[in-house]
Amino acid sequence: MDNRTEPTLPLELAEQPEVVPGQKIGYARVSSKDQNRERQTAELKKEKCFHIFTDTVSGSSTDSLGLDGALNYTRPGDQLVVVTSMDRLARC
Repeated sequence: MDNRTEPTLPLELAEQPEVVPGQKIGYARVSSKDQNRERQTAELKKEKCFHIFTDTVSGSSTDSLGLDGALNYTRPGDQLVVVTSMDRLARC
């Protein structure tokens, strides 16, 4: 007869949000260091975005590391939340 007992698994496993599908991923952008993206990030937080990527780049620039990061981070089932006001729509 074996007196060993199997180890019990914890009943409460730590949540791992980085692997949960269907997250909202936010992206905020301003054109210059003089501009403030606080209004945009506040709106993205209200939308309960799990992760928010940001850029400070001119609209004529093709280098958007924050947008590239957001697109690379986003997986099937996630939502990319970009536009927080109509004036930003043409600039993304």
